[in-house]
Amino acid sequence: MFEKIEDYFYDEPGRIIQSGKWTIKTGVFLILAGAIGQVPVRATNALFLLAKQPAPTKTLADIYPTLPLWWVPESWLGIFFPVAIIAIGISVSAYGHKLNSMFRGV
Repeated sequence: MFEKIEDYFYDEPGRIIQSGKWTIKTGVFLILAGAIGQVPVRATNALFLLAKQPAPTKTLADIYPTLPLWWVPESWLGIFFPVAIIAIGISVSAYGHKLNSMFRGV
């Protein structure tokens, strides 16, 4: 079974390149979602500062309790996973380009 998956990708290295690009786009999407998610968090905390009250630590889950936002990175530690996804995507795409150039040379 796994040999068929391997053959599927190695028969056409462009599929490996596309998988790497898709992985990179997924990581970038997660980072952008985290950055956009910081806007309402910071705005809510700013309102507490303007009211001269102690600002409670708000997260997206506190602001939007009915939305499933578990996948949005909200801290520097949470950004590690999307950066790792981007690094894996870059290496997979580079490997696909290397295989593509080897098969063209044959």
